[in-house]
Amino acid sequence: MSSTQLHPACPACGQEIVIDSRKRILEALPERGYIRQKLLIPHLVPYSPATLWRRVKSGEFPAPIKLSPRITAWRIEDVKAWLNANPDSKRRSKSSPQ
Repeated sequence: MSSTQLHPACPACGQEIVIDSRKRILEALPERGYIRQKLLIPHLVPYSPATLWRRVKSGEFPAPIKLSPRITAWRIEDVKAWLNANPDSKRRSKSSPQ
């Protein structure tokens, strides 16, 4: 299995977006700031939106911060700490045993 993942086309230029690894994305993020769900799920977190919110509710994933009435985001440092504490958080196939 290759470490290169192909993602949808860039909305600006239409070219296919290629991400070498989650590590490369993490290195590109600033030390402090916020990250929205739209960037978390396809690139950093191996969950569907529903699973992400279940994990937030159960305390298994950091809680987001409400930046405005319509904007919710996670602190980058919280997400990085979670990823470092959960190195095995790779996608599992549907056929894997439960």
